[in-house]
Amino acid sequence: MGCEVSELRRLLAEATPGPWEVGDDRVWGNADDVEPETLVYLIELASPTANSALIVAAFNALPALLDVVDAARVIEDPMVAGGGGDRWWAAHEALRDALRRLDGAS
Repeated sequence: MGCEVSELRRLLAEATPGPWEVGDDRVWGNADDVEPETLVYLIELASPTANSALIVAAFNALPALLDVVDAARVIEDPMVAGGGGDRWWAAHEALRDALRRLDGAS
């Protein structure tokens, strides 16, 4: 199943804000209608598994992963790659920054 970056960004924007956490028998996240530090449970699990840990880690990393994809696409754009100069360096810096955010998300 493929999914466009724009669709992933839309789904992410509609989801409960992160970061999410796995704890006890639930997946926890922030709720819009409570204080930001307050976690509410999102999903009750029959038993915590590696699957729930993967879902939480992937959700938390998704914004940075999408930024990396977007930045890489700019660098691959023939108008940027072929033009060199300031546009290429700006795109390269955007990719580097996105990779740093991704490293910080893990």
